[in-house]
Amino acid sequence: MQQTLPLEPYAGRPYFLAIRGDPDLESPDEFGVTVYYNDAESEERVAVARIDTDHGYVHLDKLFLEDNPKEELDVDLWGAVEHLTEHHPEYARKYRQKKR
Repeated sequence: MQQTLPLEPYAGRPYFLAIRGDPDLESPDEFGVTVYYNDAESEERVAVARIDTDHGYVHLDKLFLEDNPKEELDVDLWGAVEHLTEHHPEYARKYRQKKR
């Protein structure tokens, strides 16, 4: 099951939160939450940061860093939503700095 929520814009660009839970969003066995924006030129979603259960554990992918380190976290799906909602301006800023 998936859901998309709007986030506060950063530097004039709208950001979104894509929420995925399997088998559902209420009590998922696996999940992924991604902060992204829609790139008008490429017409693609550009992921900035993600918390998911891939690789067998919950971790934060800092997609704005070259080596894309995986920071282990102790959160459930809704804790991941809360974390990325709160921190998305910081991650968006760091992603923009990387692109310069």
